[in-house]
Amino acid sequence: MLMHGDDDDEGARNGQPRAAAATTTNLRRISDQDRPLFEALMAEERGELPRRRHACTGRFLTMHKRRRKKLLTRSLALDQAILDDVLHGQVQCILDRVHHWRFNAFTLETVTGGRSLPVLCVHLFHWYGLLDHFNLDVVRVWKLFSLIEEGYHSTNPYHNSIHATDVTQAMHCFLQEKRILENLSPLEIMASLIGAVTHDLDHPGVNQPFLIATSNHLAALYENTSVLENHHWRSAIGCLLESGVAEQVQDIRPELEKQISSLILATDITRQQEFIGRFRDYLSRDALDMRDTTHRHFILQISLKCADISNPCRPWDISKKWSMKVCEEFFRQGDYERQLNLPVTSLCDRQSTTVPKIQTGFFKFVVTPLMDEWHRFLRTDLSHSMMHHLKYNQTQWESKLQAEINEETRTEISDAELLDEEDIDGADDEGGEDEGDDSHHLADLSDSSEALVPFAMATKFGLRS
Repeated sequence: MLMHGDDDDEGARNGQPRAAAATTTNLRRISDQDRPLFEALMAEERGELPRRRHACTGRFLTMHKRRRKKLLTRSLALDQAILDDVLHGQVQCILDRVHHWRFNAFTLETVTGGRSLPVLCVHLFHWYGLLDHFNLDVVRVWKLFSLIEEGYHSTNPYHNSIHATDVTQAMHCFLQEKRILENLSPLEIMASLIGAVTHDLDHPGVNQPFLIATSNHLAALYENTSVLENHHWRSAIGCLLESGVAEQVQDIRPELEKQISSLILATDITRQQEFIGRFRDYLSRDALDMRDTTHRHFILQISLKCADISNPCRPWDISKKWSMKVCEEFFRQGDYERQLNLPVTSLCDRQSTTVPKIQTGFFKFVVTPLMDEWHRFLRTDLSHSMMHHLKYNQTQWESKLQAEINEETRTEISDAELLDEEDIDGADDEGGEDEGDDSHHLADLSDSSEALVPFAMATKFGLRS
């Protein structure tokens, strides 16, 4: 950490105000590249520039109160050396390896003091040359991603800004694949990155059926169709406008907004079979031509869909953490439903389902069908690695599920044996019944208990044919 006490004393001795001396010293310690951003931010703090961020209040009117993320970093007004801290050391080390699939968004979130989203996105905009190509003001770009970061609810276990960081990094990995990258335009790259980072913007932590069941205004606004996805992409456009970035891309703004909305709408899970079927058909006919704009955009849609559910394809330690977080968010929705006397969604009922059961089904029926086709399309080291992790992680969850089934079976059998013993003791105490009736009673009990266990297990775990 930079210390400023000695500089302050020296400035005071030279007749300079203490604050002015400190500011002059800090400016000397900031690189030339970061100086414009720092000066603009400090001017805004002093009131010399209008605070455009607060010009529009209640930006996204969701079911919850607006949640502003409490950042772990020091305030710029208190310690102006923050920009040097963010761009060096461990942060830079992680950003240098951002193209590796073994990326841990939680680590980046920690070393950036809770600013993983804007740090990653500004880095990628610079890395792809988008700042220079579109002549973008870095202050506005930083403000754009800061607004997006604030637009995610930090109280959500899963759908928060760290998830957005993770999906954006996965999208970056896909964009680096030669078959995709060689024909992409700068506009398509920018739309892909913005679409990835905003694909769940202002997510309330509950699903579309919950919004419909509770008569949420968003469900009425979007007529119960892709409710969340429509809200996400419109919120993204709001951030572009409020940050001032939209003003700098006026000539491409209609096409940029069109691509962002189309990419985010493609993440609607209810359209999964539609996209997989079309993707499979393209591959079967070998009909994809990446020089074709329509085909390229379709592949970018598939890329974002894969990035959105790529957690199962990460290394086990990372994948497991994401699985626990998404299931906790499901269970919270179930708790809300119970409190509101609504039917509890089976997937969200912490009293009747478990994480291994949820994840086993999710891997098998949602992730694997899409990733199989994605691997069929790429056939690269990246897709091989993804499939390797997917299969290993699925085996892990299946093992945990089997352990739960075995434990449940032992419990059921123990309860049945205890019931047998209690009935036998009761029959011995009575002593008045004849032996034939007693034997008949025990035979009936034995038959019923033997039938009860497999039936209960098959029903509970969905194993009946």
